[in-house]
Amino acid sequence: DMNVVVFHGTSISRNMIKEYELFYKDEKGQRIPDIYRFEALITTFEITLTDFDLLADIEWRCAIIDEAHRLKNKNC
Repeated sequence: DMNVVVFHGTSISRNMIKEYELFYKDEKGQRIPDIYRFEALITTFEITLTDFDLLADIEWRCAIIDEAHRLKNKNC
């Protein structure tokens, strides 16, 4: 069994996912660092760029990227 989150959609829907599906929170409602509510996250290259600041803070064990040819330049 695995908890998988599909991180995609409009800004509003991604904000809902960020609020309720990605992170555990303490009794004060603060995000607990380095503990996640998912084992796998499915998203697109475009969403990765759009929400880079959020996703870059996660220490990923593995990243599987469809359309990886788009990672050719140094800014990616």
